Amino acid sequence: MAIKHADTKNPGERGYASEWNKDHVVDGNVDFNQHELVDAVLENVAAFPGGPVEGRAVYRTDLNIAYVFNGTDWEPVSPSRRFATLVVAASNSLDKYRADYVCDGTDDNVEIQNAINALPAGGGRVLLLEGTYNFYNDHDVDHINIAQSGTTIEGQGAGTVLNMVGIPWENVVFDVQGKIRCKICNLRIEQPIDEDYWAVTGDGCNELVLELLWLTGDQSYIEIWNASNVVITNVILDTTYNEIYLHGCYRCVISDLVMSDVTSCYFYLSSTDHVHLSNVCGTVAVCEILADSDYNVVQGCTLKALKITNANCDGNVLHGNFTDSAITDSGTNTHKADNWTF
Repeated sequence: MAIKHADTKNPGERGYASEWNKDHVVDGNVDFNQHELVDAVLENVAAFPGGPVEGRAVYRTDLNIAYVFNGTDWEPVSPSRRFATLVVAASNSLDKYRADYVCDGTDDNVEIQNAINALPAGGGRVLLLEGTYNFYNDHDVDHINIAQSGTTIEGQGAGTVLNMVGIPWENVVFDVQGKIRCKICNLRIEQPIDEDYWAVTGDGCNELVLELLWLTGDQSYIEIWNASNVVITNVILDTTYNEIYLHGCYRCVISDLVMSDVTSCYFYLSSTDHVHLSNVCGTVAVCEILADSDYNVVQGCTLKALKITNANCDGNVLHGNFTDSAITDSGTNTHKADNWTF
């Protein structure tokens, strides 16, 4: 293609350096291979240029990302590296076209599981966009297995709904076996039929965090075995019946749970020690500290009943709780202070 001076000259006229240094005019063709632009390079910049017009494209060499100006903002043409984050969209998510996995509204747990399985050995995050993810399957099937330690499953709040459509009783939504430092947060689980389900089960899942969960339906359970440093916090229970069961666990926290329209809710601490249960609000809730559970703390809870069931329970602390009935204390060396019975 031809490149010309901005100031045209007649044959024989003298040219000056100032004219050469001006912008030149390209009046030939850019190279194409049929419909393909050949050997073209975006403008390379280390910062966004001032005064762009809509449609201008640049390549940020400092970020290794191409951008186009949309008339208001610079938008990335291709996303930057997401550091082991995979995005899953429901069939009714608003922006499902840029997700890594897109569900079709049937057996959506398959796409979520595929995203989890695709994380590297060190774990990462699976981000569930807003929308409804429908789970269909047979009896007694674990729907989502956490395959790597260090995995986070994160929704967009109560608008991310895992819907147990037609799921018969005793199904597990999330199962964490022997994986550590995992987190499940910011989503809602629904069971539209009158059956029970396990929202989360785990064994040996040290440092598991369950946070900002909404559990709805008929009967839901969270059951954790043989784990330490588990945190269950900011959970809203909107099920008819609920159990949170810790067995053989130590140095765990259950806090800031609210029950809404719950007929009954039980917190079982079995063979645990140094578990802290606090700020549980719901007059239908019953906390039972079972045999061989020592040095646990129940503090600042509003409960229907609070029970220490066996003399083998040693050194538990009950402080600042409100109960509908007198505290049942069959334990040894229980420290009780500032508890109130209505």
